[in-house]
Amino acid sequence: MKKYIFSLFCFITSQAQEFKISLPTEEKSIQTVYLSSTSLHMTPYEKSLYEALLFDFNHNGKTRTLNQTEAAEEFLHTKPEVEAFQNSFWKPLNARFVIFLKIEESKLSCKCFDINSATIKSLHAIPLTNDLLQDINSMHKIHDALFFALFQEQSICSKKILYSHQENISSKDREEWKSEIWETDFTGRHSKQITFENSYSITPTCLPSLHHDDYQFAYVCYKLGQPKIHFKSNQNPKSTPLISLKGNQLLPSFSMQGDQIAFVSDASGRADLFIQSFDQKKGPLHKPIQIFSKPGAVQASPSFSPDGKKLAFVSDMQGSPQLFVINIDEARKNHKMPEASPIPTEGRDNTTPSWSNDGKYILFSSRINGVHQIACYDIEAKEQKILTVGQENKENPRFAPNNLHIIYNTTSPTFDLYMIHLNDPTPIKLTQNKGINHYPVWQQ
Repeated sequence: MKKYIFSLFCFITSQAQEFKISLPTEEKSIQTVYLSSTSLHMTPYEKSLYEALLFDFNHNGKTRTLNQTEAAEEFLHTKPEVEAFQNSFWKPLNARFVIFLKIEESKLSCKCFDINSATIKSLHAIPLTNDLLQDINSMHKIHDALFFALFQEQSICSKKILYSHQENISSKDREEWKSEIWETDFTGRHSKQITFENSYSITPTCLPSLHHDDYQFAYVCYKLGQPKIHFKSNQNPKSTPLISLKGNQLLPSFSMQGDQIAFVSDASGRADLFIQSFDQKKGPLHKPIQIFSKPGAVQASPSFSPDGKKLAFVSDMQGSPQLFVINIDEARKNHKMPEASPIPTEGRDNTTPSWSNDGKYILFSSRINGVHQIACYDIEAKEQKILTVGQENKENPRFAPNNLHIIYNTTSPTFDLYMIHLNDPTPIKLTQNKGINHYPVWQQ
């Protein structure tokens, strides 16, 4: 059955790594930010914290930072506040916002000066723990708080990214691979392993959560022999099987409400789509429902619409893998198998659809001129746009919860995670570790 997981092993060897993003939205104005150092003479620890915040402000899709100057740093760190935040000093530097950071007695204070309105906003001082990862996580939260204060919009910089990290542990006698689920922050520089199955774990999917530091997720694990869906919290090293259904279980996907999980299983003899009702406190409810099946065809990669009423998925029912949509809400009401409507895409081997949280777009991977590129289907305009070019295969795209950032992985010549946002065509490489990094998802 594994050969039918369309997105997994469609590799084409290539050496070129150039990228170009042509995105389906108009570029918005970028606001300039002057971000001060935490002190005139930062320690290496302070510099690490500052660089995390700097990365956030340069990649949140709304702002970019100005180069620091000795005069500006001296001005901020030595002058009284009433003098330091003067329009006459900052306007010639073309700053829209000035963010002043200061560390005193193991606490970080932060003030933001709005040049246009000449107002100052302050955040409560944040205690620092001297645990670098924990304090960097606090810097991401500071960014998101400032972002909301400035734009009245939610940022995603404090959210985690989950992915599968695969390593070759072969010996002289046999070839063997091990894969675990890892977590990384918005910068991609601070990764850690969060499953410990000592087996093959892939394709994570996150439950919606209001708590960035404590969340739950499902994934596929082979430790019982067959691939089965397991469930755990990032704070708990132990996992539990999630679905009580025979056969192989693959490619789980939670609805955005967290009340359903879709997956693929061959319990009935072929790879069909199933849905399991779910309660975030009680777990699975009732029995899984076979929601779509097609004789002679294989289904894969389900993705819920934002309202949880439809599923986009992949099927080879018309030959090569293509994208389809079914109305699961109507199917439940009518107690019959829904009709599958094809998404009119171009290219071949269209795989791994992912609905945007606003319901306007479906991302997917499409083979264009022999190379897998990231494409986007505009549901309202009923048209497809190719977002990437270049000779490196790109697969498993996912929209971030803010509908502004996209994450995906390459598959040749390296398996790495990349992130882009709609106001900057430059992909950011997130993975630093060796091995195969793929199937990225955003924390919801």
